[in-house]
Amino acid sequence: MAKPEETLPQISRIEDLSTHKTDCTITAGQPVRITGRNLRIAGDEEQVGLYFAPQNDNGKINDNEAEWLKIDDSSFFKNTHTYQELILPATLESGKSYFIVIRTASGHSKTINKTIKEMIYDIPVKVN
Repeated sequence: MAKPEETLPQISRIEDLSTHKTDCTITAGQPVRITGRNLRIAGDEEQVGLYFAPQNDNGKINDNEAEWLKIDDSSFFKNTHTYQELILPATLESGKSYFIVIRTASGHSKTINKTIKEMIYDIPVKVN
């Protein structure tokens, strides 16, 4: 049986598909590819999704979830266990840094679990 930390979403690479940069800089309104493991976003709960959480002045994630930007389901053109491709919202602020948060109930293959797993990518991405 897999250890709980092995089933959590894990990001290994973020690529801005408009510039092909992989240095955690992204461009608002442009496509991005997130590569890793257990990334598929699935589940009916309202909190399930991919979020951009602003980095606060002390370099930590902004705890006020009302200020997080949830990516609309229609923005994804690929949503698999190993990668996601999506169009970033144009509303991401240029010059600002965000943490990527993934909340999913995705299980093995196409199953949906009852519990939601959360992963906060520890390297903030900066918007060009």
